[in-house]
Amino acid sequence: MFKNINGFLLPSFKSVLHNSISIFLSKSILPLSFFLLATLIVRKLGLAEFGKYSISISLYSIFELISLLGLDNFILREVSKDNSLAPKFLVNGLVLGLFSTAFFYLIVSFVSNLLFYPPEIKLIIYILSIALFPAFINTLCETLLISLQKAKYILYTSLLREAFMLLLSFVFLSVFPSLYLVMLAIIISRLIGGLVYIYFLAKNGIKIYTKIDPIFFKNIFKVVTAFALISILSNIFLEADILILSKTVAVAEVGIYSIAKKIMRLMFIFVYSIITALFPIISHKYYVSKEKFLSLYRVSFKVILLLSSFLVFITFLSVVWLIKIFFGKAFIDSVIVTKILIFSILPLSLSFLFSRFLIVSNRQNKDLLALCIGLLLFIIAGILSALKWSYTGMAFASVISITILFGIHYLFVKKYVISLLKA
Repeated sequence: MFKNINGFLLPSFKSVLHNSISIFLSKSILPLSFFLLATLIVRKLGLAEFGKYSISISLYSIFELISLLGLDNFILREVSKDNSLAPKFLVNGLVLGLFSTAFFYLIVSFVSNLLFYPPEIKLIIYILSIALFPAFINTLCETLLISLQKAKYILYTSLLREAFMLLLSFVFLSVFPSLYLVMLAIIISRLIGGLVYIYFLAKNGIKIYTKIDPIFFKNIFKVVTAFALISILSNIFLEADILILSKTVAVAEVGIYSIAKKIMRLMFIFVYSIITALFPIISHKYYVSKEKFLSLYRVSFKVILLLSSFLVFITFLSVVWLIKIFFGKAFIDSVIVTKILIFSILPLSLSFLFSRFLIVSNRQNKDLLALCIGLLLFIIAGILSALKWSYTGMAFASVISITILFGIHYLFVKKYVISLLKA
């Protein structure tokens, strides 16, 4: 049953629980599938080829999320208030995505040339970047389904898409071992995922129609600027370490660091998924009740703190086993890097949580300021540390920079959100 409270459609606790589990599982599938793909590449092609893959996927990942222009957070906030906006966001979002991904394809090509990557890495990036538009479709549809409380369809599609990607990659690598064919498998799987998502949306009454609303399209451009900048900076923050290393150390060393980062990101996804599931609830509480919002703030902080601490502890103890099982003894050098980098999970999780509180309170400009400061410090510290201590220095720089980012987010939330609500 649904209750209409102050314009919000709130599902029963059972529905919220089901959607939270679906979001959690679907968000966990993506890093897990790429973790398995990384394992497959390392075992089939070796560390040098994996280093090329790591550089390419890191650069691509930045532009994949930048090309969204921050629409995911904006749509989630707006469609949760008014479900009738979903068809408009779908059709206008697809048009916007077509132009956005075409533009960023040119930009990513330009950046890969600007960084003077070897020809084989450039070609991998060119091929992989074709996936920008199908990836945009996937994220757009996922956001709409979360807003409509239909997250189970995200889980179904994610399972199908990622299983297909891994199967196709395995077949390609078994028949003709080539990194280019792995990129092709990623592109095909994203196309299939987009088609399945559109089918599920149509099944729930959200269909693509040909009419474009110029006014609605124009209004989207007006409001997404801050969200787009947040998306750009946050994703550069998450991938800058690999890009810096790609210009300061050997390709094989990039691969060693990348293995450590894959493990860290895989652990972080558990916390990320829970916070993503909480986002609509946080948004609702803010507009309905100050007391409930403040209570949720305190509870969520404690839960995320305990969960992320537990993940750090477990990963620290099991890192040797994880690397030996998935990558083999030849890559044991990644152990020390992982043991350093894993400590970034705690501040990264809390920083992401506090950024959600800034966004729901319409303080996204403060989130943007925090990212600007944190990214600048990260780039400076990262370059200096990588030049002096290679990938080990980069790991330390990453942990310190993310901790500073969390500190800035915490101060902004206390000053511009919590203090004002208590006043």
